[in-house]
Amino acid sequence: MDERVNVVVRAFQETVRDLNVELFFFILFLFVVFFALLFFYDNLKMKMQELKLKRTFFNYAKDSGLTEEEAELLWVYSKKLGRDPFLVLEFKSPFEKVINLYIQENPNFDESLIKSIRHKLGFDRLPPFVPLSSTKDIDLFQDGYLFYGNKKFPVVLYDKDELFQYWMIVDAEPPFPFRKGDKVKIKFLRKNDGFYSYEAEIEDIIIDKHRVLVKLPHIFKTERLNRRENYRIDVNIPVDIKVENDETGEVREFKGEIRDISLDGTKFCIKNENQDENQLKIGEIVNLSFEIKGKNVSINAEIKNIKKEKKYICYGSEFIDIDKVKQVITEFINEQQKKLLEKYKKFYGNG
Repeated sequence: MDERVNVVVRAFQETVRDLNVELFFFILFLFVVFFALLFFYDNLKMKMQELKLKRTFFNYAKDSGLTEEEAELLWVYSKKLGRDPFLVLEFKSPFEKVINLYIQENPNFDESLIKSIRHKLGFDRLPPFVPLSSTKDIDLFQDGYLFYGNKKFPVVLYDKDELFQYWMIVDAEPPFPFRKGDKVKIKFLRKNDGFYSYEAEIEDIIIDKHRVLVKLPHIFKTERLNRRENYRIDVNIPVDIKVENDETGEVREFKGEIRDISLDGTKFCIKNENQDENQLKIGEIVNLSFEIKGKNVSINAEIKNIKKEKKYICYGSEFIDIDKVKQVITEFINEQQKKLLEKYKKFYGNG
């Protein structure tokens, strides 16, 4: 009897043990399936989000005038570079970095395709208040100087493509002290922006009957020195000018027009009807009253320079105690810059 009981007990224990093993593996299997499904779901969710983002990007690119091929190029190389594709459509600096990666990975790149994209996005030119991000941004016929050792040569940017820039030497004939492979420095003043300089190695020197071209690779890092701390916006704003004589207390009043304005100062012009009467002097303090953004602004300024035109005398002035009107002038300048940037992109982007 006892032996039969023991056999039954052992059989039960083995059955339970087998069930535990099977249960363990079953639970383990469920965990594996669960995490596999979770991983698959996350990947699927990410891919769906990526597809949705890509569709939105392509619609946005289409609204900007890009073809599907052009949008695909920007999408692929933005992702490779780790850049936000939408920012590449809006800002020139990341756009040029993406295009540069495309050029590096494709020796037989389609230059006409790049030009088409750049034109449609309005990146052919830059507004003067936007600094250059590379030598590709330099406008054709920009003048400057080429330096080699202690010699300098006047030059003009004659042509450029996606890989090279071609500076034409002006009023100088060969032989020249530099040759292919030498390093030279280019310096130029970009109007309403600043002084730029950079070094590059001469790729080639092209000489024909009419011109000498120095072929240089594009440079993405240039040195920039501002002409002034704050950018000036071109405007046409009526202004009342008052000047008080410190000795006699006599006040002279004129009506004029503000031609440009920044946080540093302004250029204003007065009709040259009576030159002796209207003539102000360098160092003289004037009060300027004008209206911007629906607000009356009154500020003192010191005359810094004088320029005579046919019908006007124009004065460059520096503001005194800008703090009291700084906010309204800053808001006005920012607003005008945005409008100007939109005009540039609309004009150059749509041809």
